Amino acid sequence: MPEAVRLAFQTPYEATHAPPVVGGGGEDFLLVAPRDAGHPAADADGPFEAASTGDPQTTRLPEALAKRCYLDATVRMLLSTGGVDPRSFALAAAEQLIATGGGAVPVAVIGGRRITHRLEELMVAGVSFANLQTGEQLTELKHPIIEATAVDAPAPLAEALRQGARLIVDRGASLRAMVAACLTPAGRSRGSAEIDQLAGRYADELAFGAGVVEAEKPAVPASPAASQTAADQTRVSIVYRTGYEAQLRFPLGDNANPEDATQTAEAILAAARVPHATAAFRLYRSLAASRPSAGNAVPQLLTVRVEADSFETAQHAAYAATNAAGRRRLFAAERRPAIHPRHEVWPTAVPADVLDWAIDTREAADWVA
Repeated sequence: MPEAVRLAFQTPYEATHAPPVVGGGGEDFLLVAPRDAGHPAADADGPFEAASTGDPQTTRLPEALAKRCYLDATVRMLLSTGGVDPRSFALAAAEQLIATGGGAVPVAVIGGRRITHRLEELMVAGVSFANLQTGEQLTELKHPIIEATAVDAPAPLAEALRQGARLIVDRGASLRAMVAACLTPAGRSRGSAEIDQLAGRYADELAFGAGVVEAEKPAVPASPAASQTAADQTRVSIVYRTGYEAQLRFPLGDNANPEDATQTAEAILAAARVPHATAAFRLYRSLAASRPSAGNAVPQLLTVRVEADSFETAQHAAYAATNAAGRRRLFAAERRPAIHPRHEVWPTAVPADVLDWAIDTREAADWVA
């Protein structure tokens, strides 16, 4: 019978706040990643969103995983840290493991997934980075590149598992890559086309609410040569900046409707001389309106997003629209800037053998020595 493994998935926020249980939940592997792991645009300018996934730069997530690793000697953990340096995270986790008596727990860090600094080198060597959707060459891209990440390569994760690591920290692995590594036959660091297909299915189940799945490992192929995926390609996501967006919020009358919002936005933008074609509007209830006012009237806020090619143009539009509306504040209601970059992703693939992986596996005590 095929070997079955139990996979559990948690976001960093869920892993941080889940109470540790002696003996764990019975899973063989705990996969910790944002729900959009493998989509680098989400963290091209920084780490996970604190509101949705927790803040892995603090000691809370390393502490939670270290406690779990110590209390459940059978579970193996794979973590995708997004924009957080994996070595810093591994060091923090190692310190927590030592504090709980787990100094002998093997911890691995995967390096080499971010290839931004190697793009020119690889292009000169003949790698085209053709867009998988449009067929365009990367040389045709007219926007600045922010980040390039080999998101779907399970081989380094599988190799770290083969080396005995119980906590594996990777900077940009997709959930699919982590699942594929867990399904790779013991003693191997290369999977197969069947494993890749199964990993995609199980990753979707985990990401869309299953939480835990029973996954069957496919039969071991007759030879490593028979297990290679098509042309041995690894999917790479290249994040590029397409411009900037200014976001403003304005109060509307009680019980306003979308038509009112559109007319108000058009009047503001016309007064500010901002082209309508670059703007998007959204109407929603004020966060402060927890109690309806007299007559069941509910205050409304209007969000206006103005897109621009440069930061200066977006800033000018934001100031102009704010002044046109008779407002002095430039920032939105929540604590984030009114102007931020807009990103898109260039999906591509590269030969797996051009990637240089660094797998550093050592006991927790050696990480802090």
